[in-house]
Amino acid sequence: MVDETHNDFLSCISKFTIQEIYSFLMKKQVGNIMHIRGKDGFTVLHTLAQSNKPQTVEFIMRYCKDHYGTLYFKEVEAWVNEVTHEEQLTCIHLAVLRGNMVFYN
Repeated sequence: MVDETHNDFLSCISKFTIQEIYSFLMKKQVGNIMHIRGKDGFTVLHTLAQSNKPQTVEFIMRYCKDHYGTLYFKEVEAWVNEVTHEEQLTCIHLAVLRGNMVFYN
């Protein structure tokens, strides 16, 4: 079932290494990970923002670009601005609340 696979993936990305995540993606039919949402409305980016895994965020963005074609600004902007169901939080809100912000020069 797709929903079960999506929930498994959301669980996997918060616990596993990048190599394990890539292996999961190669073994399972996850579909476009930019469209995965948990029951609470959490996306892949929400989950990673809570987990303080900036390298995994970079990997996920590269993976999306490599597997789904060019990522356009509007697509990424929409993904980053998706909100959770109950609290209406974006992934950036969660990262700030958890102290998990990484700034680049």
